[in-house]
Amino acid sequence: MKGQTVLERLAAKTAAPDENGCRLWLGAKSPNGNGVIRVDGKIKQTRRVAYKELVKPYNEDQFVRVTCNNPMCSAPEHMYLSFAHNDNAGNAPQAFRGPAPEDPWTTTRIGESKPWTGARKAAE
Repeated sequence: MKGQTVLERLAAKTAAPDENGCRLWLGAKSPNGNGVIRVDGKIKQTRRVAYKELVKPYNEDQFVRVTCNNPMCSAPEHMYLSFAHNDNAGNAPQAFRGPAPEDPWTTTRIGESKPWTGARKAAE
């Protein structure tokens, strides 16, 4: 990885477009399922880095969203900017990454091996 530009690193770990046009990130991901990459010593979301490198710069208070609602998608043609934190929350339940399950004390969230306890911790 030494000597490679950020764009070269992104390209090396991004899959070819799938049937939906998504270019999935094959590298590291955050606990919430978003692709991440280290840039200038900081961990950043791959879609934010890809948008800045491939589309245009943006303000740090803007959110980079994807129309496909796939947290691992890095396809520039799926990306758009938003100022709202929850503008794509309506699509989240279909993508299995929305609000807490109905019974957060006993339900296991997708990708976890133990019951989700986020709501319990927030209430304590």
